[in-house]
Amino acid sequence: MRHHTRSNPLGTYKHERLEPPITKGTTKVMTNLYFHVSSGAEWRFRRNITNPSFRTNVLMLFDDNIYHHSKVFVDQLGQHAGGGEVDIFVPVHLCYIDMTIENMCGIQLGGQENRLTRLSTAMSGVAEIIVERTFSILLWTDFVYSLTGKMKLLNQLVDENQSVPRSPKIYLDRLLDGFDAGGLTKDQIVADVLDLFFAGTITAAITTSWVFKYLALYPDTQERAYQEIKETCVDGEVKLNDVSKLTYIEMIIKETLRHVGTPLTSRNLTEDVKVRGNMTIPAGTNVVMCFHELHHDSQYWQRPGEFYPEHFSPANERRRPKGAFNAFLSGPRICPGNKYAMRAMVFLIASTLLRYKFSTDEKPPKDLREMEYRYVFMLYPLSGFRVKIRQR
Repeated sequence: MRHHTRSNPLGTYKHERLEPPITKGTTKVMTNLYFHVSSGAEWRFRRNITNPSFRTNVLMLFDDNIYHHSKVFVDQLGQHAGGGEVDIFVPVHLCYIDMTIENMCGIQLGGQENRLTRLSTAMSGVAEIIVERTFSILLWTDFVYSLTGKMKLLNQLVDENQSVPRSPKIYLDRLLDGFDAGGLTKDQIVADVLDLFFAGTITAAITTSWVFKYLALYPDTQERAYQEIKETCVDGEVKLNDVSKLTYIEMIIKETLRHVGTPLTSRNLTEDVKVRGNMTIPAGTNVVMCFHELHHDSQYWQRPGEFYPEHFSPANERRRPKGAFNAFLSGPRICPGNKYAMRAMVFLIASTLLRYKFSTDEKPPKDLREMEYRYVFMLYPLSGFRVKIRQR
């Protein structure tokens, strides 16, 4: 990432979402997994159907489920307390799968209680395969991809995820209304649901797992977060009403996303764009924007390579130009579930820190950009999310 051309925040311009080459073939399953690459009238129509599912008054209806599944997660984490290192990703991911499936589709899956680790493993496997194919030109054709055996593996992993039963509620109910009205096809609904499961659960799980890993690496930051929780929450319990008061926890999440959030995105320009007044990018150009480089530009960040939550203090956020931080994208393409995700992450992290303390034998590098990653929608540590857990 560090070899990319240095980026700057872009102003307003007209664009469509770039369609990755992997969706240009006949691989139906790959197309289904990429609802977010649709563009133009189709994208606007589908977005208008689902946007009401993420309004603030609707999100408040999810609080009971967020509370319940977070409590299950915190209670089950106790079995790892006092032992050796454990990779925390799968337990975190199952928690978000339970939350998302019940809140958006009305299904009580019980992924945590039933130890459905295969579901988390399958979803992570699909994500890795998608990213690998996106960046490997030789794998773009279906014929070559089939010869490698990865097409068969991908279909098996997707079938594993599609075996989850569904019933309509909130998000899914709106999609079914669109189907009844003739505006959506069955394949489009499947694509939207898969997109929700993958983009919605994996990204939240990776972010939260990184937070726990960073807190283990930086005990002073962890202690400050714990003190904020103790001072904010009464009766020894975090409540959903406390989320808006936990500002330092939110700063930690944003700083985590600055380092390991989606590293790049792309857009197909529909009109000429002038950059710095002396260069014009012509319409029709596919532009890849490297957020990882932008999020580590010393022009906008005081300590680019350090884990420094103060980057997101109110004063520092006011000083930075709009567009310098793009963890959830911006404009019409902003992640529709960003408020839901942030609310759920703050609550889960705070509830966990109130009960447990994290540590690790791993030492952080002087510059976090020197860590080794693999790309799973976001940056994923090659060393895994291994931490030690101790009951407070």
